[in-house]
Formats: sequence, structure tokens, C-alpha cells
Amino acid sequence: KSCNNFVIMGHLEPNKTFDAMSMMDVLLMPYQQSVSIGLDGVDTAKWMSPMKMFEYMSVGVPIISSDLPVLREVLVNLENCLLVKSNDVKDWSEALRRLSDSKELSEELGTNAYKQYLSEHTWEIRAKRTLAIFSKG
Repeated sequence: KSCNNFVIMGHLEPNKTFDAMSMMDVLLMPYQQSVSIGLDGVDTAKWMSPMKMFEYMSVGVPIISSDLPVLREVLVNLENCLLVKSNDVKDWSEALRRLSDSKELSEELGTNAYKQYLSEHTWEIRAKRTLAIFSKG
């Protein structure tokens, strides 16, 4: 089956990724229940804070993400994203269809994620929070 709206872009230079993400209708974060950093037996799914999530939030495009507890520290279903079961293809398909069918929901989720990024997750804000931890005491 041919997909006219699906393009594999290959590697992009880092300075071109923001523009590429901005052109998308939706951004996906399909993390599995177990996330590895390449070391046998090491699962980082409980502690990860993927940079991709903050990069996605910074462009104002709606996000569909696997529903992992650690991601729920930032992502809120129907507020700044759609959360789905990581291993449920039907769940992913329904989320894509839902965004395709509702321009309003897509815009709301993208806008909310962007506003949250600006108020809580920029590099400057995150650096200040980290420095504040070490300056106490």
C-alpha cells in the first residue's frame, strides 16, 4: 500500500530539525515499557527524561506519546498531548485519527505543550532549577 503523506527524511543536520518538526502534523514518541541505553539488563524507563519530549514541545505541534509513568511528570493526556499504550497499534491509530479529525484538538494540544515548554522547560529555566539545587545550603 502506498502512503502519499509519509516521508522518510533520513538524517537531518541538527540545525534543520526544528524546521522539520514544525512542518509535521503530529510528532510521535513511541517509547516501549522498557528503555535501554545499550547495556544489558539496564532499563532506564523509570528515570528517563528524553530531550525529544522538550524539543517536540518547543515547536507547538501535537504530540502522541507512549503512556509511561516517568513521562507523565510532564505530559498530561488531553492537555498537552495524547497518551497511548506503547504496544497497542490500535491505540496509536485511534490517536492519529482523532487528531486528523479534530483540528481544534490538534491546535489546543500543540499550543498547550508550547506554552508549558516556554514557562517550565526551556534550557535557561532547567539550568536555573538545577543550579538552585546546588546553591541551597
